[in-house]
Amino acid sequence: QSVSQGGVPFFFAGTDGATSLKAELIGRVPVMKDASSYREARRLLLEELGGYRTLREELIRHGFVNEETNHLTTDTNPFNIFARVVAGKTAQPGMEEEQQHLGEFKDKFMICCNRPENDAHWDSEDVEWVGKASMSCRHRFLTTKDLHWQWFNALSFGLVPPNEGGLDISAALAELEEMKAAALRYTANVGGWSDKVGLFFHVFGHNSVNSLHMHILDMSALGPTFWKYEYKNIPVDHVIKVLSEEVATMTGNRTRSRQLQEVTEAATLAAQAATQAMIAVASKVQQQPSRSPSQSVNSSSDILMLNVGGELISVAKETLMLAPEGSLLCNLFSTEWDGPRPDQD
Repeated sequence: QSVSQGGVPFFFAGTDGATSLKAELIGRVPVMKDASSYREARRLLLEELGGYRTLREELIRHGFVNEETNHLTTDTNPFNIFARVVAGKTAQPGMEEEQQHLGEFKDKFMICCNRPENDAHWDSEDVEWVGKASMSCRHRFLTTKDLHWQWFNALSFGLVPPNEGGLDISAALAELEEMKAAALRYTANVGGWSDKVGLFFHVFGHNSVNSLHMHILDMSALGPTFWKYEYKNIPVDHVIKVLSEEVATMTGNRTRSRQLQEVTEAATLAAQAATQAMIAVASKVQQQPSRSPSQSVNSSSDILMLNVGGELISVAKETLMLAPEGSLLCNLFSTEWDGPRPDQD
């Protein structure tokens, strides 16, 4: 069905009975674990599903974004856990000390944990815990302290324009690379982690929490929940790859636009110079002594195309008529010429 929200028309297919943008993305991209699927999800959002405005409107409609501030809500309905932790409305005992292990990144990002019981059952194969327990023996989350809605999920990185409080793709990529560095700084400082660290996102559609959280996993001790969610665990490096591609495309487009502008400006200057030359020629012609009617030309304002050594050049007829009276060149283009007519290619 055709839909228009916020002045942005798009086509909503209702794939697999989807009645929301989130469900549509699940239906259109059922596996979201690599650069290809992430690239496709962003393409669908931008080209077919109304763009970032439609995404924002869905989050507002369900209470996750304050329409006036453009920040994530931090009340209890809906209960948006990581936004609440950042806002200081939900405490996670013991995490104050772990926060220090972020080093120079501690003022920008926040380290969070799972429920203690979820951590305790990380290796359980009981159906009660698979899908709820932590994905590894060591499993933490990293979120941003910036509650602007553009950071609610990896799908929206770099899509909200600066005039609406967002960052462009290049700046968003830099922010993501800094977030990755913060996660690795944490695992290096906190102790007890192997050198096999995995960093993952769950992209909108396949996410369960509408506030940003990077999964930090010790890949040396994975539990059943990791394999249950393998289809939607997209490595951070794959997200970085796609954003890097978009930055390269954007930079290339800007370069081509600048080159086109330079060519246009050069052509404009050349045209202006030619016009000035024509004016100068006309002025000189007017200053020449008057010729007899028999020496006049049919139209002194004509532009002639001459083949000079195989190269076509344009020249004002007035210019040729500046040749001395009685010369071949002057007579050739005057009414007195009675020889063979010049060939025309």
